[in-house]
Amino acid sequence: MSKEESGGLLALLIGWFPWLTDHIIRKAAHFIEYAALGTLLSGAVHGGKRSRSFPPLVGILTAMADESIQLFSEGRSGQVTDVWLDFAGFLLLWGGLSLIAKFKK
Repeated sequence: MSKEESGGLLALLIGWFPWLTDHIIRKAAHFIEYAALGTLLSGAVHGGKRSRSFPPLVGILTAMADESIQLFSEGRSGQVTDVWLDFAGFLLLWGGLSLIAKFKK
């Protein structure tokens, strides 16, 4: 989402939480998006007999693809640190849900 499209939401959030910056909000949004992906893939794996290495591979490849696409978008740049931030969001929920599922058995 571009700054023009998300400007209203950003202004609202910064109004409620003046210490937030545009940068922090955008990074947090990516972290949350990838946490949601981790949750979805956790359900897909724990619902069947798939490999445990498949979801993290999907998570890291998705983050890498996302940042690579940004290299071709005007005004954007792909950052390795963003790949790690996105993947950390993925791992947080996927790993946490995997641990919960393991101990529920």
